[in-house]
Amino acid sequence: PWKVYQYYGDKRLLEKYYEPMKQYVAHLTSRSQDHIVDYGLGDWFDLGPKNPGKAQLSSLAATATPIYYMDVEILRKTAQMLGKKNDQAYFDQLAKDIRRSYNAKYYHPEQGYYDRNSQTANAIAIYSGLVEPQNKQKVLQNLIADIRQRGNALTGGDVGYTYILRVLEENNASDVIFDM
Repeated sequence: PWKVYQYYGDKRLLEKYYEPMKQYVAHLTSRSQDHIVDYGLGDWFDLGPKNPGKAQLSSLAATATPIYYMDVEILRKTAQMLGKKNDQAYFDQLAKDIRRSYNAKYYHPEQGYYDRNSQTANAIAIYSGLVEPQNKQKVLQNLIADIRQRGNALTGGDVGYTYILRVLEENNASDVIFDM
C-alpha cells in the first residue's frame, strides 16, 4: 500500500490495509527482543566464502531489524496521514527505540560500520535511516572500501543487492556502480 501511495498518490490502500499492516508490525514486535528482530532468511544468497544459500556475511538481525524499522516508519507516516495521533505517537516512539537498540548493538563507532562490516549491513543501515547523520559518511566509506577491496565486486544477496545499489546511487557513488 505504501508503494502505491508513493507512486500514484492514492491512499485508499493505506486506509483499507492499515489495520493488517499494524497487525504485521505487532507480530514483528512480539518476535523482537529489545527491539531487535533476529529471525528469517537474512541476506539470502549473499556472496561469501561458501556456496551461496543461507546468509554468511551478515547476521539475520542486520537485515530483519532495518526492514522492521522501515515498516514502523511507514506506519508512523500512514498514521499521521490518516489522523491517528495516538498510533502516530506510538510508532514514533517504537521507531526511536528500534534505532537506539540497533545502534547500541550493531554499530561499531571506532571503525564506523554495522554488524560484521558487510556491504549489506552497512547499506541497509544507511538506506533505512538507522545511521545517525554524523556517522553516515563513515559507514558509506566502509561500504565503498569493501567493494573496492574486492575488485569492485558485490557481495550482497537477494536482500542486500537492492539497498547497496540504492545507497550508492543516492550518495553520488554511481561510479562505483559502473565499476562493479
